Amino acid sequence: MHNTSPKNLSSAVVETTINELYGIKSTKQPPVFISEGVENAAWLFYTEHGNYVLKIFSASETIEKDVHEEVLLYEYLLDQSINTPKVVSSLDSKKISFIQRGRFPIVLMELEDLKKISASDLSKDQIEKIATTVSHMHQVLMNYPRKDRVRVTEHDAMSIYNHTLEDFDTFLTSPNATSPHLQDHERLKRIRMDAIRYLHRSKLEKDLTQTVLHNDLGLGHIQFLPNGEIYIFDFSDFEYGPVALDLGVPFFNFYREGNLTINQWRAMTKDFLAIYSNEIPLTQNDEKAIDIYTVSRLLEHIRYLDNMSVKEGTPVDDEGIKKRYDLLEQLYLN
Repeated sequence: MHNTSPKNLSSAVVETTINELYGIKSTKQPPVFISEGVENAAWLFYTEHGNYVLKIFSASETIEKDVHEEVLLYEYLLDQSINTPKVVSSLDSKKISFIQRGRFPIVLMELEDLKKISASDLSKDQIEKIATTVSHMHQVLMNYPRKDRVRVTEHDAMSIYNHTLEDFDTFLTSPNATSPHLQDHERLKRIRMDAIRYLHRSKLEKDLTQTVLHNDLGLGHIQFLPNGEIYIFDFSDFEYGPVALDLGVPFFNFYREGNLTINQWRAMTKDFLAIYSNEIPLTQNDEKAIDIYTVSRLLEHIRYLDNMSVKEGTPVDDEGIKKRYDLLEQLYLN
């Protein structure tokens, strides 16, 4: 019987499969399991001839096509001098293989020596480096030759109106509702109601600047190489859509992942946009859309995590949910 999640695969199965498919065997230490998002899994392999990270994708009807496009996107960005994962071919020259009787697609990549820096510890120069790299990435992806094959985002002008209090009912039935970080249910409900009212008053314009989006630009996916250059990875959620949609994600992740006051957060996002706009000038409609999309995506993330909590039977990123509610209350809804 198949495992329902790639996270349930044993180290023995993973190590045997990688040795058979890639001729790679851990010699320094056993493979190390690391969390890779909520649904996917990853393993670190340390060998005498190089170190690797194996990403194992959760199975779905479209996953093979999606992973294939992700690998091609990495190759294009590397050609454009954007530091992204370098995918290793299998012994039969395939960039994508499968594990556990063909159920889970896998990609093997060279392991980089990366440094993650929290938003609280980023220097102004480092913020400038991130903003410059993200704007350059967006610029070159405007000319991506396969962009017609990239899924168009569902975050359109109507999706911002799709949030309802039914999602809060889901929260109340989830283990997240029992978390000590999320005990003030009345406050959380009020924030959600305020957010929904804000979105219903808002309007997304149609003439927004568009490109291929990473779609999950947290600092966990924007890290520093030893030479100080930026390395961006995990494009699994990439889509085609407004740059405003992509910019809102690092902004709220700066707050979620760091220990920043609202004033510090405002200064950081202002500095980021000033540098970003040097390569991609943003219109007033783009800048307005950043706030609208951010509120919508914060609610969407909370809904997703609550649904995962129901599915897993345990709290999921409950501290992160609290930070999302805090940002909504302190910034966008006052």
